[in-house]
Amino acid sequence: METYAALVVPTAGVGYCPGTAFASTTIPAGFLCPPAGFGVYEVAKNFRQDETYSWNISVQRQIAKSLAFSAAYVGTSGYHLYHDYQLNQCDPPEVALTNPFPGCLPFESINSNVSTVDFRNSQGESRYNAAQFQLTKRTSAGLTFMASYTWSKEMDNVDNPIDPYETRQELVGAGWKNGNYPQNFTISYSYDLPFGRGKKYMSGVSGAENAIVGGWTVSGITVFRAGGALLASANNGIALLPSQADGQRANFICGGQSMNNPHTTAQWFQTSCFTNPAPYTLGNAGVGEVYGPGLKNWDFSIRKAVQLGSSERRALAIEANFFNLFNTINYNNPDTNLGDSNFGQIGSDNSQPREIQLGFKFTF
Repeated sequence: METYAALVVPTAGVGYCPGTAFASTTIPAGFLCPPAGFGVYEVAKNFRQDETYSWNISVQRQIAKSLAFSAAYVGTSGYHLYHDYQLNQCDPPEVALTNPFPGCLPFESINSNVSTVDFRNSQGESRYNAAQFQLTKRTSAGLTFMASYTWSKEMDNVDNPIDPYETRQELVGAGWKNGNYPQNFTISYSYDLPFGRGKKYMSGVSGAENAIVGGWTVSGITVFRAGGALLASANNGIALLPSQADGQRANFICGGQSMNNPHTTAQWFQTSCFTNPAPYTLGNAGVGEVYGPGLKNWDFSIRKAVQLGSSERRALAIEANFFNLFNTINYNNPDTNLGDSNFGQIGSDNSQPREIQLGFKFTF
């Protein structure tokens, strides 16, 4: 949500806007001066509607009578996506010459009351490429399942506005997308246990015995997901940008090396690989230097159906559902702000504790 202050009318008899480079210049009567903290927005002349293109190719193969395998490539590209450059920011080589900030801001000499100059344009782009594999078993012998695996890469230059003065920062910005989860595996299944009348095992049991050993079904969904790509930010004590603009990135100093990531809540990644950029320079860390924790979850159900009497229309079903069966803890992302005392640490989790639901169903 953006708030706007009222424009200022020059004091009668003064004829100029205080705090500007034209303080001694007479301006037309009724001219409105921008108040302190005023923001200016420019929309690109050639602003275009966003476009998305998608394509895929897949092959399928029947492995057995009830078993099929498929492999697919899926791609998506986005063009002319909304983007926002902050024009009123310091050029790093000039900052050292015009210290202290904000004397280096390009619009400071025109009007110091204007803090931000946003250039809203349609120069954003995105890319998504994925290999998808699926193994499906249609119901036979009481068993059905579907297992899916996706290996993907998602990139864009929209998540973080880039510095228009520094092309290296633009290349950093056009990297892995925050929250990109490169690997996902899911399997869902249902199995009628082969015990009791009409089944492979113990088919000759009595009615009372069949009420105990027969009619059991187990099912569930298991999910494994890799952690998302993260971006380490720096302590922005020496700023290049107005406070409203995008924050500073940290410096990544372990390029080309194998990071020794402890993957503990006390230190999820090797924090020594990140440092604050030198004063009045831009950090080089990109999205995906480190990844957050993955996700593991098992949901499981067991169901018992009992036929009541000789009529097939009367039956009782008893079901137990287990959500997060093994009470697995899935952690939130670690702190990625180099200026924080808990940088690299995980302070919370996003897991629901194990939940058990019991249900009964009577049909007649």
